[in-house]
Amino acid sequence: MVPPKVVMSAVVNSALASDRVKVMVAVWPVAMVDAVMLSAMVGAALLMLMLMGIMRRGWTDRWGWFQPRSGC
Repeated sequence: MVPPKVVMSAVVNSALASDRVKVMVAVWPVAMVDAVMLSAMVGAALLMLMLMGIMRRGWTDRWGWFQPRSGC
């Protein structure tokens, strides 16, 4: 059996640490979601700008990405 004093000290320590843990647990997913959303928005904007620039400059003619393939 574990002595009650050890259990009490562990409970007190965990209670003291739980405030920080709660804050971390509450903030971490929000920060992760914010970072993912931000990176996705930036990536989508960059992709749109790249596609617009490619279409405007006529690179599609050189690479033939957005044109129907000739033959089969």
